[in-house]
Amino acid sequence: YSVQLGQDKHIDFPPVRKPNDDLDYAWQYVNHSCEPNGYVNAAEYTFCALRNIRKGEEITFNYLTTESELATPFQCDCGSAKCFGYIRGNKFLTVDQIAELLPATSMTT
Repeated sequence: YSVQLGQDKHIDFPPVRKPNDDLDYAWQYVNHSCEPNGYVNAAEYTFCALRNIRKGEEITFNYLTTESELATPFQCDCGSAKCFGYIRGNKFLTVDQIAELLPATSMTT
């Protein structure tokens, strides 16, 4: 439920929550897709669109562009022809798979 912004740096829920805290953090609703419509710019703490996003369309980014190792890996069902399959984190990718991510990861640094 966090987004990795760098080595040992994550955006996460506050460690201590107060009774009236607004727990509706927008980043927790951004789902994974191997062919996403957006990306995380970790250097600027922003989320940017890769293309026009239609009203009502799910907002997605490729978790492999930020996460080195997911606490809860999962089988992707995005349906993309470029699907990475089992999403564990970018430290488990091949050199060729990392090269596929370069356009999106270069935007985040």
